[in-house]
Amino acid sequence: MERRDGVSTGFCIEGDELTAQSGALTIPTGPTGHGKTAFMLNCAVNMVRAGIPVYFFSYEETISAVDQKFISILHGKKCGFNNKESVKAYFRLSKNPELKNAVDEYFSLVESGTLNVIQSDFDAPALCSLIYQVPRNAVVLIDYIQLLYLNSEKFQTRTEELKKIALLLKDTAVNTQIPIIAAAQFNREVVNPLRMAAQRLAESSDIEKAANKIIGLWNGSKKMEKNKDEIKRIEEMGITAGTIYMEVLKARDEASGAADIFKFDGNIGTMGAIGFSMSNTGGRRNYA
Repeated sequence: MERRDGVSTGFCIEGDELTAQSGALTIPTGPTGHGKTAFMLNCAVNMVRAGIPVYFFSYEETISAVDQKFISILHGKKCGFNNKESVKAYFRLSKNPELKNAVDEYFSLVESGTLNVIQSDFDAPALCSLIYQVPRNAVVLIDYIQLLYLNSEKFQTRTEELKKIALLLKDTAVNTQIPIIAAAQFNREVVNPLRMAAQRLAESSDIEKAANKIIGLWNGSKKMEKNKDEIKRIEEMGITAGTIYMEVLKARDEASGAADIFKFDGNIGTMGAIGFSMSNTGGRRNYA
């Protein structure tokens, strides 16, 4: 099968385009509440607006919850104290007419087949069977890998099961040449951004071995634990409330270690360029 080029996520890190490699598994990862889903939703919006079909499999949230988040990101602005509640109110009470354009754009993308949101309870083999039916010019996003199971087999440990799931997803990506982006959580060792590492994925470091690329995420609005040797280094990184720190922890076909900071509005759900690069501010790569 002819190999496709990588697909742009719509993000740039240190001036270079961040891509999801075709025929490979890309894993955005972070602790709970650090923007994994938001990152994938923003990637999906960037892709569908570029005309790339997206299949978003949600294991964590309902379709209506994902719909609301997509519409808020498409709107791109604050439309109330709580954007999600404002979107819900729009459908119940037809309030906030300013949301109409975002709602129309969302359903146009859905009805055209460009954006496909699936609330999923498929086990890993069933999910991969569905991916084989996805158009070859599409991108698949899965939220998230540690919610997948192999119901037909028994394993002594969850680690063994996740290893097989990750390899199954990797093989599916290779065989279809579809980029698969599957979020994952860090384990409890990752209490600040300096401790992010590709091998520190919760329940299974073997997920790392199957991945072509791993992208670490840290939400600057969250509390972090740090020892006295880490305090100054973290302060110099410029991670503050309202930002997401993003670092390429592994890239099989590219250089790893690049890092950048992005604006993140948790109410709207948008994640975008902040106007400067970590390469200009004493970035994470200098602390390796």
